[in-house]
Amino acid sequence: MSASRTAGPAASKTSTATPSPWTHPSRARWRAGESDGWTAAGWSTPRASRSNPTPSGSRTRSPPNSRPKSSSAPAPPDTFGEIAEKWFATKSHRKPKTRAGYRELLDNIVLPRWGDVPVAKITYEDYLEWLGSLSAGGSQKGQPLSASRVTQAHQVAGAVLKYAVNTGKIRTNVAHKIKRSEDLPPPQERERVYLSHQQLIRLAKAMGRYETLTLVLGYCGIRFGEAAALRVRHVRDQTLVIHSSATNVRGMGIVETPSTKSHKPRIVPVPGPIWERLMQELPESQDALVFPSYLGRDRYLPIEEFRRALDRAKAEVGINPRMSPHDGIPQDRKSTRL
Repeated sequence: MSASRTAGPAASKTSTATPSPWTHPSRARWRAGESDGWTAAGWSTPRASRSNPTPSGSRTRSPPNSRPKSSSAPAPPDTFGEIAEKWFATKSHRKPKTRAGYRELLDNIVLPRWGDVPVAKITYEDYLEWLGSLSAGGSQKGQPLSASRVTQAHQVAGAVLKYAVNTGKIRTNVAHKIKRSEDLPPPQERERVYLSHQQLIRLAKAMGRYETLTLVLGYCGIRFGEAAALRVRHVRDQTLVIHSSATNVRGMGIVETPSTKSHKPRIVPVPGPIWERLMQELPESQDALVFPSYLGRDRYLPIEEFRRALDRAKAEVGINPRMSPHDGIPQDRKSTRL
């Protein structure tokens, strides 16, 4: 037994043992091979335990370089669906119709294929094969998707993968490798039908209560949603002040949102004859809608209501049935919307 052990308590107070970072600062250093009473289960004798107490509030001391083993299982990999929901939550600042479009694309096209797939397992080959399948039968009913719809699905999926890259979930975005000219279907332009001035006048007369609205759409070139959101206070000095647009949002009904990305009003001039007609029909209240629904002056005009009247008028006048409210007429070398 060492001298410090045989000399009794007095000798232990004068011990010159070097402190160790893994023991209590005031206690002697334990070295492998020294017979100081340490075992794997702790101090072997009451005397050794009293001479080498553990720090207050701590558990049984461990030998040097020992670390507790983690018993927790590794976290499961992040799926595309989980990351997509986090990405979608960051888009609360977007217009309601834009968010509804994102939601519809995710739920109906993107997530059915990638929702449960770990995002790190998505390969360029699988992604390109998926894009090709959309044109063949990508809808929920197995019908081919239009070129624009395929492109929209690709844009949303690519935005989710970009978010995964920016948040450190993956290193590369396979959607960035897609070439529009080679890997996506070419856009299909819809044939527009333009009206002459005489055709527009005849069509407007056949529209009944929507005659003035038809003339405003045809000659002022504003969008239907912008006309539906017009109020009396926006009509002044022979101009229309466009602030917002009333559009139908899935699950929300008709919602009024800013019409321009800059959130600044747009001033649109009104031709004299149309201005005179418009002034005769304006309600008195400054907050009243200029072109309300037939259901009430406080109800937004839904585009379906206008389309029904337009279809009847086109058949009556003999105008190409493919013409939509977004087509226009030639005027001063420019085309304006109808």
